Amino acid sequence: MLENNRSTPGLTMLVVEDEHLFREMLCEAITLLEPTWRIYEAVNGQAGIEQAQSKRPDLILVDFHMPFMTGYQMALALKQKPETAQIPLILSTSEHPGHPEVMLMRSMCMATLFKPFSLHELAQVLEQIKLVIAPLAFQSYTSRDMGILAPELA
Repeated sequence: MLENNRSTPGLTMLVVEDEHLFREMLCEAITLLEPTWRIYEAVNGQAGIEQAQSKRPDLILVDFHMPFMTGYQMALALKQKPETAQIPLILSTSEHPGHPEVMLMRSMCMATLFKPFSLHELAQVLEQIKLVIAPLAFQSYTSRDMGILAPELA
């Protein structure tokens, strides 16, 4: 069994992926890498928006190609809502990096994982993003526990 002493307790992540087997594998991989994180799942962009609004995760990994609403459309919708606009996004895609909507979406995301990606690549992205979101999440949780919300997190 792997032991991960670098886990950041209390972080939550939403994985939005329409392919059932890939979503399961991805959630298991994230749980392996970050055993203290709580992982939520959504099967399409609309469900992802609803989960993001109700769960307010610290991080969202979103697939580009999905039925009903693309990852790009989902990202635009999230960025337009004050309660979800600041949630960091990771793009997951098999699309060519030069695709116009992929390029636009990448500008809204903290990282991009091009499919197929390895467990090592996923781990690297999570480590980089934790350096940014963990202090914000800690500050937010601490402020909530004290009954205070920092202005930039309110």
